[in-house]
Amino acid sequence: MIAALLALLALAAPPAPAAAPAALSSAAAPPLDIQADTVELDQQTGRAVFTGAVRATQGPTTLTCARLTARLDESGGLSDLEASEVTVTSGGWTATAGRARYDKAKDELTLTGAPTVVRGQTRLTGETVTVWPGQGKVTVRHAKGRVPAPPLLDLERALGK
Repeated sequence: MIAALLALLALAAPPAPAAAPAALSSAAAPPLDIQADTVELDQQTGRAVFTGAVRATQGPTTLTCARLTARLDESGGLSDLEASEVTVTSGGWTATAGRARYDKAKDELTLTGAPTVVRGQTRLTGETVTVWPGQGKVTVRHAKGRVPAPPLLDLERALGK
């Protein structure tokens, strides 16, 4: 579920005047469409800042946020991303958080600021949601949730009524 968010964030590097660096392009990935009120690119520092009504869409996944900052490493590959006031929707689920940070070196996505993931009647919240997509691992600190489930104990059936 969060892997779609990571895939979107990993491709949300700043657009370059020429073709995107090989580290940021993928023949298999659908195109990334990104809109913002303002885009500020700094080629010397390898930083791009998208602000105001940021909307990034790739395939069925849409990310909206107030601000998205992408940083590139010396080779032009993605180093990390930060986003504020984040909402991501894809395939019937929605994730929201006050802040999202992706660190490529650690392959770690961290959602903070009342992170919540909702799919149908399933809802998961916590203080911090951390995802390691390459490992298929998710940790929710101070987790709370609601999932549809059968009754733990069917008293009427147990009593033969």
